[in-house]
Amino acid sequence: MDEFYWLAMGQHLDFGYVDVPPLLAYVAAAWRLLFGASLFAIRILPALAGAVMVFFAGLLAREMGGGRFAQSVAALLVLVAPSWLAVNSVFTYDPFEQLGSIILFYLIVRLIKEETPRRWIGLGLMVGLGIMTKLTMIATAGALVLALLASPGLASLRRKSFLTKWP
Repeated sequence: MDEFYWLAMGQHLDFGYVDVPPLLAYVAAAWRLLFGASLFAIRILPALAGAVMVFFAGLLAREMGGGRFAQSVAALLVLVAPSWLAVNSVFTYDPFEQLGSIILFYLIVRLIKEETPRRWIGLGLMVGLGIMTKLTMIATAGALVLALLASPGLASLRRKSFLTKWP
């Protein structure tokens, strides 16, 4: 299982693994130090990541103009989706990658709605943490940048922000 692989990497910390970025090995080491190496203890962390995803799904629905019903439905669908229930029950990089992606989407929507230059700092931190978790964050962030550059309407008003120092 991947969980044992991450626990083993947590015992041999390095910044240059051949097959994965290093952040989760450090998380596994710290978690193991605090709570032990039992499967129950190591599976708490992805469950917490899934719970935070439910919260951000509701926030994302609110930011996109949804009322309480839309927020509840969005959060409920994230909560009961079988694929996410399965992924958030095992300590791998997938729960943390999904959590990073939904937080990134939330930050992008906030940036589009109200351009505050400091929002770029949060975006940069989220992309950086995402890349240190799983390299697919590069594709996600690149696709979001292309979408913002190519989209008409409100997002096109924000294109000029790419020419500032904040990104």
